[in-house]
Amino acid sequence: MYSKKFEIRWSDLDANRHLANSAFINFMSHTRMGFLTENGFGQKQLSHYNLGPIVF
Repeated sequence: MYSKKFEIRWSDLDANRHLANSAFINFMSHTRMGFLTENGFGQKQLSHYNLGPIVF
């Protein structure tokens, strides 16, 4: 399992003080790229293989 810590900012919250969907997607995207980079698949390698990771 891979995990990454983030500091939640006021702008990451919605009107009900829940984590906003857009912030959640951004955190997932940063976590995804952190995992890939730390496992040898940085931007250069992804470009070489014409890969572009996605978040579901």
